[in-house]
Amino acid sequence: MDSIMDFLFVSLLSFLSLLLVYCWYYFCYAPYRVLKRLGITHPPVRPFMGNALQVLKLGRISLMNKLISESNNKVSGFYVGAMPHIVVADLDLIKEITVKQFDKFTNNLRETSLTIEIRKNINMGPGLLFAFGEEWKHVRQIVTPTFSTKKLKLMMPLIERKCDTLNIILEEKCAKGDSFDIHHLYGQFTLETMLAVAFGSEVNLLKGEGSLLTEAVAGLSDDLSESIITWEALFHCKNEATL
Repeated sequence: MDSIMDFLFVSLLSFLSLLLVYCWYYFCYAPYRVLKRLGITHPPVRPFMGNALQVLKLGRISLMNKLISESNNKVSGFYVGAMPHIVVADLDLIKEITVKQFDKFTNNLRETSLTIEIRKNINMGPGLLFAFGEEWKHVRQIVTPTFSTKKLKLMMPLIERKCDTLNIILEEKCAKGDSFDIHHLYGQFTLETMLAVAFGSEVNLLKGEGSLLTEAVAGLSDDLSESIITWEALFHCKNEATL
């Protein structure tokens, strides 16, 4: 009887040991070999977290800028949870991805439950930002004619006007010698240009003015704050870990 109990105990202990080794390999080791297998450098990772703490501390844009400035390679990466993110800083490679082989990069990141809930609350469709798979292809086929060469030329005067305003603001700030957040400034420039081109709305965000439309967009951006999205991604990336 004692020998049977000893055998069962050893068998159970062996099973639990194998289970722990399997869980360690599947959750803590295998997911973080994706970038290494591709020859892409990345910061040291923490099990389950990846580089999420750095994303939360620095912000996604600042972390990408840091990777680009510190790495000798044109391509680097990081992990949010177990999901790999690739940062490309080579202009030729960016052109290859966004133009020549764009048909191979047809999907956005899978939408989290948080963004789905926010979209439902404001009656917002998926659009190009959140569409996935065949829905993304369908929406893109509808939108693509909007960006024909002829229509892009019609947009140029609006874009050039916003560029002139941006140059004036930059010259004023440089003349004062004060430091400022260039990322925030370019964010205002991008939003102001998009509103002018897409909606025909003349706003002066760069000059400190706003409107109901810009406040609505800012409110959506606040709801989708990076820290919330990062934590959300940590709990929804397990299905992407082995891709």
